Amino acid sequence: MNRRLLTIALSAALAAGGMFVTTDSALAGKKKGDADKMEHKYEMGAPVELQALNFLEGSWDINETLTHDGETTEQSATATYRVVLDGSGIEGTYIGKMGENDVEEFTLLTFNRKTQSFEMVAANNLWPMLHVFGEGTFEDGKLTLLAHKTKGDKEVHMRRTVERLSDDSFTAVNEFDKGEGWTVWATETYTRR
Repeated sequence: MNRRLLTIALSAALAAGGMFVTTDSALAGKKKGDADKMEHKYEMGAPVELQALNFLEGSWDINETLTHDGETTEQSATATYRVVLDGSGIEGTYIGKMGENDVEEFTLLTFNRKTQSFEMVAANNLWPMLHVFGEGTFEDGKLTLLAHKTKGDKEVHMRRTVERLSDDSFTAVNEFDKGEGWTVWATETYTRR
């Protein structure tokens, strides 16, 4: 993982409160090697819950249906997912378009043992912000992630639902709610390349 992507992931984890940081002052007065013996507050290693989503690994062609202001647009994109961090995360890269604009997006999906939920951070070249999704569940073959943002004086909620159709296909539905109910703005069908 390159430094830019690591910075994004760490920033999101800190913002979500899902990380702890150990400084040299925390080890003051300890003998060399004591750091290796420190008890960790959380279970370490790859979360088994994330293994249910390892089917995402690979390269995908995407057929997208985008809806904006009542107009529907069909377009194609690609994505690649790979298991990273010794099985503790799934990194994704999306290449597509938003209208006439080229879009490149990075995602990192993991499972937070503290909150017992799936979490994802997403960043792209169009919007100068991180989208931090949490409160994620995986039930009946569906991953559902939620994000909350303040846009001006409105609270905006986003929901992404991923459903595995087969070993070689899944769908992703992206919705938002500005206080008037959920509206689908993108439906994506992924087919393994």
